[in-house]
Amino acid sequence: MKNTINLFLILIIFSCSDSKIKEPKQTENRYLRIFDFRTLVYSADYELTIRERDSVVIYDYTNKTDSTKNKSFRYLKHSDRLMAGPLEFEKIESDRYPKTIDFDIYNSDPGIMDGMGPVIFNKNYGVLGFDNGMGTQYYFTNDSTKYIELPILYKAENAKSNLEGTWVMDNPNFYSEIHFYENNIWKRTFKNYKNDTIIEKGKFTIAKDSAIFFRYFGSQHWINKDTINDYKTSMGSFVLFLNSKNELIDNQEDYEQTYKKIK
Repeated sequence: MKNTINLFLILIIFSCSDSKIKEPKQTENRYLRIFDFRTLVYSADYELTIRERDSVVIYDYTNKTDSTKNKSFRYLKHSDRLMAGPLEFEKIESDRYPKTIDFDIYNSDPGIMDGMGPVIFNKNYGVLGFDNGMGTQYYFTNDSTKYIELPILYKAENAKSNLEGTWVMDNPNFYSEIHFYENNIWKRTFKNYKNDTIIEKGKFTIAKDSAIFFRYFGSQHWINKDTINDYKTSMGSFVLFLNSKNELIDNQEDYEQTYKKIK
């Protein structure tokens, strides 16, 4: 009886070991290119290892010279979802992003502040590209995808031309207007409860899900004067969202304010 039990345990051990050995696995080369909006800022050679299991496919991207820049994604077969660390992405249908043959768009929850996405993906190839949520885009290409014009997810000229100009808050009881200029500069002018004119200025970033991130250079307070002294302190930030009606929405507090473009 004892020998029978020992034999059974040995068979289990070898069976487990054999299942690990037979795990489907393939290795391919990828070339990473990183764009800051439309400017290429970094490139590197990567090795992609794809491992397929019963319920998940794992995509490990290994930087050939710097292991701190390795990346990993997981595709959940049964739910058709993509994972990057704790972030979860689901497949979406959207005309906001250019169509890429044989690839789908996966996006994270738009309610997550500074969330990553969208991701261009298919199960056989892995990740073609993704946006980190702040305008920086990563693209993993090989010989079969080198024909694709990059960057795909960000069209700076369209976004800027849509924003540049003057936007006024649609609220008769409160004066506030935002001016968008070239080189991602913004200026906001509004009146406080003392009827003082407050002028703020900074840089803006067009991020995913039509979110506009505003960062301050500095804030100057003069009564009824339109003077700017830019200290470039980068203090604080706030976010507005551009909706389908071409309105800028401020819904970060327990109220909602709307800005409309006037020129």
